[in-house]
Amino acid sequence: MKQPSESGQLSQPKTNWLSVSRKGMKRCTAILMVFVSINQVFAQPAASKYERGTIMSVTPHRESGPSNHSIERFDVDVRVGNVMYTVLFTQRVRTYGIQYRAGLDIFVLIKHKTMTYNDLLGETKKVPIIGRKPVPEQKSNVPPEPGRR
Repeated sequence: MKQPSESGQLSQPKTNWLSVSRKGMKRCTAILMVFVSINQVFAQPAASKYERGTIMSVTPHRESGPSNHSIERFDVDVRVGNVMYTVLFTQRVRTYGIQYRAGLDIFVLIKHKTMTYNDLLGETKKVPIIGRKPVPEQKSNVPPEPGRR
């Protein structure tokens, strides 16, 4: 609302920079949300895909040169889909158990040269992949349901 000034002319009311109309506030919020969502879409890295793998076998790793007997290393074969990965697992000092994990299902993330997994304590571990080979698809031993053949 315009108010008359001392000179008799109508002047604009003084507005406080903090007072913004509801319509203006909604517009600012909408614009801010658009910018934030666009930023989130383009800034997100590609989603990692963990896959189910099965530990098929565990064998002691054969060192080519002099070896440190206090550090135990194992070749662990992990089947993920139709690929068998052989990874080099180094067991921490004063721990044991990987030898008895054959048959265990774990979720793994396969990269070019590494496999990432969570151990039984929930800690994320990375191990180098030292070999990979395709394997034929496993057929199920479960008989078909009655009436289906």
